[in-house]
Amino acid sequence: MAAALWLLLAATLPDSVAPLGTGYAAPGPRVDVVLRAAKALAPGERAPLKLLVSDAATDAPVEGATVSLRMFGSQGSSELDAVAQEGASPGHYLAAVTPAASGSDAFVVSVDGELVAGEGVPVAARPARARRLLWPWALLIGLGLALARRVPLATLVLLCGLAGDARAHGTYVPPPAAIPGADVYVAQEIQFALGLRTAVATVEPFEAPDSDAAPRSFLAVPRSAIVEREGHELLFVRVAPERFVAREPRLGWTRQVGGVESVAVLTGLGLDEKVVVAGAAFLRNGGALAP
Repeated sequence: MAAALWLLLAATLPDSVAPLGTGYAAPGPRVDVVLRAAKALAPGERAPLKLLVSDAATDAPVEGATVSLRMFGSQGSSELDAVAQEGASPGHYLAAVTPAASGSDAFVVSVDGELVAGEGVPVAARPARARRLLWPWALLIGLGLALARRVPLATLVLLCGLAGDARAHGTYVPPPAAIPGADVYVAQEIQFALGLRTAVATVEPFEAPDSDAAPRSFLAVPRSAIVEREGHELLFVRVAPERFVAREPRLGWTRQVGGVESVAVLTGLGLDEKVVVAGAAFLRNGGALAP
């Protein structure tokens, strides 16, 4: 199941020009930005970058924005400016920089004039060794095995799909179990592909199921935020652009407004916390990546 989902996601992510590598998040007031590059940029080498821009309130991908990037070297490298071009997928913007010196670079991204700052992008002391695509070799080896009837054709297709460019796919690991307090890391590209959406918990008035009781106001989330796992009702709280934490709240009354059902959360959630309200079912079974 996980392999099939990974193949589906790979097909929906055409912007693999820039390596996935590690994400460097820069939360802002209106937009959040995740910058992805190789694990360590090499001085003097032109490096592709991918900027993933999402709405800070909903995590929806931001399309049609004017995005530019400025990087600042910590060990004498000059300032680097790049104008990001919009990629083929929503929320994806592609740029390239050439670091002049090793160290750790901070960065500022401008999205339609809003500045979002981050730091920690490493620049290696030595140029990185050139990496080659693995999928042609996997294809040749797999084809030979298939012709020799050593492996079925379905296995060959799966092998080719999972191989791809090792730089672009990163390391896939099974996600942690969705138990209360479990951390789940989901790459921003995969969040976009799965349609994950978040919302801040709100306070809503609830009519008592028993007509003799008075209405009360509670912290509330849409019913779509609640997922059931092995007899437990859980919700996922976004604590960073690519990190979610599972909670097991105590739930109360429900209400229906405009065809949308909300449920009262009595314990396990704070007023300003962001809850996954769409796509939470995928946070156990799909796309979790090691931090």
